[in-house]
Amino acid sequence: MFDQRLREIWIALLLALATVAPASADGPRAGFKLDQEATVFISPDQKVRVEQYYKERKDEWRLLFQFWIFDADHRHGFLLKSR
Repeated sequence: MFDQRLREIWIALLLALATVAPASADGPRAGFKLDQEATVFISPDQKVRVEQYYKERKDEWRLLFQFWIFDADHRHGFLLKSR
């Protein structure tokens, strides 16, 4: 009975920790480089910044682009996706 109760407590604790983890990425993955010339937009109040990143694809002679939004401290990044 004690083992069952301890197992339930651990499962509840792990589920609680999993829900606290952030669901968004903090920036582009490895291999993407910031295109300094193509930083698209900085808001007038300096709180939002849109940056363009690129990655050279070796298998195809093309570039893969990503656009990211960052806050003023550049701590929280969100990938813009087209639908």
